[in-house]
Amino acid sequence: MVKVVINDSKGLVQSAGSNVVIENSLTVGAEQRLRGRQTQKFAHADADSQNHTLTVAQIKDGLLVHTSTAGAGTLTTPTAAAIIAGDSGVGALEQNGDSIIMYYMNDGSQTVTVTAGSNVTVLGDADVATNTGATLIFRRHSSTTVRCFVV
Repeated sequence: MVKVVINDSKGLVQSAGSNVVIENSLTVGAEQRLRGRQTQKFAHADADSQNHTLTVAQIKDGLLVHTSTAGAGTLTTPTAAAIIAGDSGVGALEQNGDSIIMYYMNDGSQTVTVTAGSNVTVLGDADVATNTGATLIFRRHSSTTVRCFVV
């Protein structure tokens, strides 16, 4: 079997090997059917402070490990405009209802409260206790607003 590589600069390229490699991003429409176990690997960021402001790049990467120290802290979302725009267009929420998910781990010694950046509404239990985690789902609600569901 021929290896197929798809990238932005060269398009579809055949080479030695036996798999398909998609470099950068892939947009697929309609229903997707995958078989077998799907494994997702995350780039992660570390925040070692009482309070931290998320970046859009951290949301896109998918995992933030926050070592909260020195009293109860906050995790502040980026502004809705920044979340909607994405990180250099990657991860952009282009239509109302589009969502992006990230995971948050509080491995510190203090409870952290998720707080909203401009035009973001935080929904759910915003307090993330010591040595626990949460799933943050950012959903475009309108062209100027985002809802952050803390699950």
